[in-house]
Amino acid sequence: MNLQVKAYMCVTSTGEVDNLEIFTSSNYRDLVLKVIDNVMDTLGDEYPDLEQFQIPSSIDFISDYDEDDY
Repeated sequence: MNLQVKAYMCVTSTGEVDNLEIFTSSNYRDLVLKVIDNVMDTLGDEYPDLEQFQIPSSIDFISDYDEDDY
């Protein structure tokens, strides 16, 4: 019996090798949300206007696509 699992991964950095964040998820939409939350948390103080780009349900368009389309 074979089991196949799709996994998505994203690595973010603030420019320093010691400061890497690795995000994984089995769902592309969840991965994008994790990365957005991390950007807001880590850069929100340096770029306080980032909050203006956070629109409720703005990521829901991803649910309209098949995961193979990404």
